[in-house]
Amino acid sequence: MTFRIGQNTTPMTCTVLLELVDEGRVGLDDPLTKWIPGLVGVDGVTMRELCQNTSGINDYIGALNPKFIMNPTRQWPPLELASDGIAMERYGTPGEKYGRSATNAVLVGMALENATNRSWPELYKQYVFDKLGMSASVLPGSGQFTVPGRHPAGYSVGLDAAGAVVCEPMRDVSRMSPSQGWTSGESSRTSPT
Repeated sequence: MTFRIGQNTTPMTCTVLLELVDEGRVGLDDPLTKWIPGLVGVDGVTMRELCQNTSGINDYIGALNPKFIMNPTRQWPPLELASDGIAMERYGTPGEKYGRSATNAVLVGMALENATNRSWPELYKQYVFDKLGMSASVLPGSGQFTVPGRHPAGYSVGLDAAGAVVCEPMRDVSRMSPSQGWTSGESSRTSPT
């Protein structure tokens, strides 16, 4: 059976960062702006803080989840996801305290694409999938809405305009764009080999 691995994507993203640190290609204490120059609202944030969820940058999921559920096949550019999280009120200053944020892993994703000039399917394959013998795992493209082969269906409740849960009708979200999470989750898929 094939399935989406969801938020397990975030530790894979940070594993790639650590592999690139071991190779000397990036530094854990590199400022994010070294790899994404000109990005506003991230001054003082390091690559380490992004993977430790201590950046102070808020989580875009809460703000965008109603839109994800109501339009599951919309394709989301990483910069749009990150911008939503950056625009939200911060939960702290960089390094001050822990706060889970999908925005962090998306920013790591953007930074490492710039640092390596490689795509995330390539990076996951080299630094995670091949090393672990995961020959049936991939990061699907943002337009690949379905999981191939036998797989469980996905369902979600709806949300009204204010973001309140609306239990009826239950929505089938088996067809969804992996771009909603990209390097933070909801995106990769795997199957036993």
